[in-house]
This record gives sequence, C-alpha cells and structure tokens, in this order.
Amino acid sequence: MTAAPVTGVRVAGAIPVSTGIGLRAPHYRELLATRPTVGFLEVHSENYFGDGGAPHYYLERAREQYPLSLHGVGLSLGSADPLNRRHLANLKHLIERYQPGLVSDHLCWNSVDGRYLNDRCRCLTPKKRSPTSYGA
Repeated sequence: MTAAPVTGVRVAGAIPVSTGIGLRAPHYRELLATRPTVGFLEVHSENYFGDGGAPHYYLERAREQYPLSLHGVGLSLGSADPLNRRHLANLKHLIERYQPGLVSDHLCWNSVDGRYLNDRCRCLTPKKRSPTSYGA
C-alpha cells in the first residue's frame, strides 16, 4: 500500500462531543453535496483496506470536511486465534492515511483455526449473580 496521507484536511482529527453518522457507499454523493451538520463520520475500516478506487476518493473528500472514526468489525479480538498481522498492517496504513480521531473494533470473535466467519460472534461473559442465586 503506497497511498499518501490525505492532503488538504481542514478539520481537526479529534472526535467532538457530538453526534456522528455512519458513512455508507450509497450516501457518499449526498453527503458531499449537502454537507449536513454532524459532528463526525464513522466508517467500517475493512471497507477501505483496498488501496484506491471510489471508496477512497469519497472518503478523502469527506475527510476534508469532517473528523473521522474508524470502526472495525473483523479484528476478531475475542478469538483464540492469534491476531491477524495482515489485518493489523492494513489498519495501521488506514490510520496513517486518514488520521482518525477514534479507532475501535468489536470485542467479538469471527475466526476459528484461521477460517473467518461472515459474522461477529459475541464473547460470552459470566452473568453477575447475587448471593441468593447460589442457593445459599
């Protein structure tokens, strides 16, 4: 991946205490044409792991107008599998390119033995129990 950081960014990278919106491909043109008053934009990181094309063209234009939050869905933080180094490298490149104010991912698992599921599976946590729930 060789793309340079977005140039001409005019807004601060910090995410304001405000309401943001999720930016999806069907809304690229409308967002740029109308420039709604929103605090920031959130995009799924994995949708921008490719190096070029229309997704990056529109995200670069949007990033010039709004702070950005990258939210991942595929890091598989809750899996017993080791972290996917390629995924991390792609994410690092995206962070360097767009300089988001926030980066997050789901605490879930979506890989088993190196095979990826097309879903985010919850990490189960023990239920909080009261002293009476143990029959004491």
